[in-house]
Amino acid sequence: MLLINALVFFAAAALIVQATSLFLNGAVSVAEALRFKKIFIAATIVSLVTTLPELVVSVTASYLGQEGLAVGNVIGSCICNLGLILAVGAIIEPVDLEPKDFRRRTFLLLGSLLLVLLFSLDGSVSRPEAVCLLALLTVYLYFYYRAARRHRAEVEAELPPEARNRSLPWGLGMLFGGGVLTVFLARYGLIETGLNLAQALGLPQIVIGLSLTAVGTSLPELFTSVISSRRRHGEIVLGNVIGANILNLLLVLGLAALVRPLVIERQAVLFHLPFALFLTVIMLWAGWRGRSLGRRAGWSLLGFYVIYIASLYISAYK
Repeated sequence: MLLINALVFFAAAALIVQATSLFLNGAVSVAEALRFKKIFIAATIVSLVTTLPELVVSVTASYLGQEGLAVGNVIGSCICNLGLILAVGAIIEPVDLEPKDFRRRTFLLLGSLLLVLLFSLDGSVSRPEAVCLLALLTVYLYFYYRAARRHRAEVEAELPPEARNRSLPWGLGMLFGGGVLTVFLARYGLIETGLNLAQALGLPQIVIGLSLTAVGTSLPELFTSVISSRRRHGEIVLGNVIGANILNLLLVLGLAALVRPLVIERQAVLFHLPFALFLTVIMLWAGWRGRSLGRRAGWSLLGFYVIYIASLYISAYK
């Protein structure tokens, strides 16, 4: 059984690279066909597709009354997106950014984190608070879409000749086909077998839940980040990470709390949410004045993430 799980795991990892490549090509084609900036597509459609594992896990866990898993998956994925996925992307290739746009998106993420933290101070996220989160997501997407439309002429002028006749249906087909295949392979080929391997190796359940589940549901973002960085699509890396985190906080947590009011453990309020805020501030500080998030920022984020995972592992054995 151990050998079979290992073989399935590595076979799925090899296939997911191809699926993510198709997914990325579709995202670029859609952006070019619509004359939208790539970061807009990354922060909306790409982020929505790559966030599907978190959505399924958290909403299902909420329905089954497992509030700890629902909340932990959301917060853990936010931390993983910043400390692992963005970090790996920046280490492979510095992530280019537009300072003003970067600061605006990061402040939106900080605001979302602070709002969730505020709602969590009484130990729960209620249904009215869930409706508030979902309403804010709708407002965010509406104004984001209007802002993207204002830049269409600018994008049109910068497009190379070979990109001016991109087919929108073909791009959408690659985007959603590759995205669904990526999520499916991550969910059943990597997460399931990875958890089986971890249990076979005797890792404690709490360590598996807080680390492997969060990393596992973030695998679509990770593969998207790695391939985007290697192809020098840094705006997709950044847009996907920030967009996925905003969707995790407003959409995934909002829907999970709408299904069943969520109990927020004290440790999440005092440690996990503040740590997500801390990593977001580190990202903001690293990109505040420059035009890129370089390898130094990537290594810093990754180092803090390793410390976070180590603290979870150590606390599990106290």
